[in-house]
Amino acid sequence: MKNLIILLCCICSICVFAGNMVLPVGESDFINTVFSGRTLKVLGENWKFCKGDKKEYASPDINDTAWQDIKINTPLAKENRSAYYWYRVSFDLPETPEKGFYELDLGCISAGDQVFLNGVKCGEYGFKKVIRNSSDHHRRYRFVNNGNILKKGKNVLAVRVKNGHKSGMYEGIPALRKLSDNQIVGKLNTRSRGKGAVHRHISSVDAINEFYPEDRLFIAPALTVAGVSKKLAGVLEVFIKQNNKTISLFKKDLVLQNGKWLNVAAEEIKNPGIGSYQVICKFSVDGKVVQQYLHAFTVQEKKPLPIAVEESLNGSKDLPVKVGEYSFGSFGLRDVDKENKLFDNYNTPDARGGVGNVFGISKKYPGVVLLHSHVKSSGTFKSADFIDQMGWQYDGLIDGWSSGWIRPASSKVISNISTLATNWTSKKIRFDYPANEFIDITISQLSPALAVNSNSQDILFFENQSPLGAPTLLLGERSGKLVDLGKAI
Repeated sequence: MKNLIILLCCICSICVFAGNMVLPVGESDFINTVFSGRTLKVLGENWKFCKGDKKEYASPDINDTAWQDIKINTPLAKENRSAYYWYRVSFDLPETPEKGFYELDLGCISAGDQVFLNGVKCGEYGFKKVIRNSSDHHRRYRFVNNGNILKKGKNVLAVRVKNGHKSGMYEGIPALRKLSDNQIVGKLNTRSRGKGAVHRHISSVDAINEFYPEDRLFIAPALTVAGVSKKLAGVLEVFIKQNNKTISLFKKDLVLQNGKWLNVAAEEIKNPGIGSYQVICKFSVDGKVVQQYLHAFTVQEKKPLPIAVEESLNGSKDLPVKVGEYSFGSFGLRDVDKENKLFDNYNTPDARGGVGNVFGISKKYPGVVLLHSHVKSSGTFKSADFIDQMGWQYDGLIDGWSSGWIRPASSKVISNISTLATNWTSKKIRFDYPANEFIDITISQLSPALAVNSNSQDILFFENQSPLGAPTLLLGERSGKLVDLGKAI
């Protein structure tokens, strides 16, 4: 009996897991969706404006004649900016507005806003809850008017704004629109639960709908209704077509709920093979198509990813792995030419380095610049804080960094830079100077991290040394002895 009960529970769980799921519509789901309808009133550019934040500014009854006259569709002037501010505009409707579904198209607002029409809140975006890039989103607020919001004669629209980097109602001419009473919104999810969870889906983003002949393909539609009706029953039909020829088709009876996404259980479709195709989704009510949306996808032959080859590494006997077209060294060549071959481009500033050293390389420099680390633990490590301008700043570390040039004493002008050798852990670079002088600098992930050879009689190390942090200590070898190179300059 216990086994039977367990089996029944498992079956019920599978049914719920694989079936249609209803999820709430997020406040950002429709913000950039354009609904069908007609424009009733263009609200223009001339508005009233007030700095500060008082909730009574939402009321249509307050006297705003003393407010500042301002033009929208442009960022606020600096002197008008504050943490919060309000816009208001009045407009007349000559006839009693019909009941139904409406939209306030307000353009772009930075960064967050709340919208009140005749004192009734009709929308909010990025105000209480911070939304990434909210300043770039076009505001379209929808509401149902049952005679309780819009009225014949004077109407007042008030917009409460939390200031953002683009400042206020910076783009767009607001308008009031009457929408069709029921708007069906559909999309194709990029993933789903159940049998298709680990496989790719045909999505609403055509640019990523590229597949291979061996891929298993799934479609997971999601629909909702926005408008007057709380629920709307209908039939969803999904077609796969190529050159107007239907290749695949499935149907589902659905009941859409206002304000909630109905995530339809994913359907696996047979991979049609190499070619270009269309997905057409139709939603019908009482045999009449009320919404249709389509997307494209392609099935193409799998080709190797073209990765540039560092030819100087091929055939190296000392490497523990075989060097092929899918690998190259960390100190290797990093720019790619027209033939897809790697090369060092010393015409642009470059930097290479390891844990303790960074080397700056450019023909514009008088020599190679070495940024050397002296950071070590003080033994009393406390915490690490992220500083926007500096990166990680550690409490409990001492010393710092130092930087300076390495060049011949006789010249500050580099005539040419070339790569003499490169491998997985090191790179040897030649810096040519006038009078046939040169410096060969080898930088490495292994010891020694830096090796310098030159035909110059006098080389400057750490010229114009700049300590970054606490007093520095730079140790190096001179004539077989360990010396402080900072003092030996």
